[in-house]
Amino acid sequence: MKTAQEIQAEVPRLMALGRQYRDELREANGSAVAVPSPRVLLRLQESPRTTQQDAQPESLSIFPRHHERAIEAAMERDVLVYRLVDQDPEITPSGRTVQEDAPEIVMSSQSAFEVLHAGYELVEEERLAALLEPYAGRNEDHDGSEPVVGEAASEVEAIVETDLLSPAGRLRTRAEIAEFLEGRLEPSAFPRIIGRHRARDCRRETLAECHEIKLTIGEP
Repeated sequence: MKTAQEIQAEVPRLMALGRQYRDELREANGSAVAVPSPRVLLRLQESPRTTQQDAQPESLSIFPRHHERAIEAAMERDVLVYRLVDQDPEITPSGRTVQEDAPEIVMSSQSAFEVLHAGYELVEEERLAALLEPYAGRNEDHDGSEPVVGEAASEVEAIVETDLLSPAGRLRTRAEIAEFLEGRLEPSAFPRIIGRHRARDCRRETLAECHEIKLTIGEP
């Protein structure tokens, strides 16, 4: 996942687009009393899904359903807010979009950083979940008397990038990897736990000491 600094670097552009949307509405209407249509500012990574549809003959076969996530600007009571929205448009094999429902609002905030950070967290959780799915319960027969080691544990450590965590974070994560491989940790919960470890480990305080020499002129 992107670091807080990398996400913060994207915020000014997002805020500039949001203010442009707000100013255009006010210039066109004289005020933002009427409820205007939201504007998509940024589309986040899509994750393909597969569904079975039987509503129409052409959709009897399985075809992909893309999960779209975006950041949009909207006006709520004359206040500019940023929304994280999800949508699952269904696409037929011929490329036609069908049954496109209204986007689901995941969260809304006046802080562009909060919404953008939440969006990237969800994208990362889904990415990890897809990569980790084949490993769920791989070592269910393990009796728990000794730590889980082996190729599967090493591969999961590489996927979740334990080398980027603090020493304490690595120990916690390895214990959770063992639970995950043994089937004692729900696959849906594991990516969220890893995300919290990463967030916690990236927030570190640094104490710097600076030595200065003060020169004075005209004093005894």
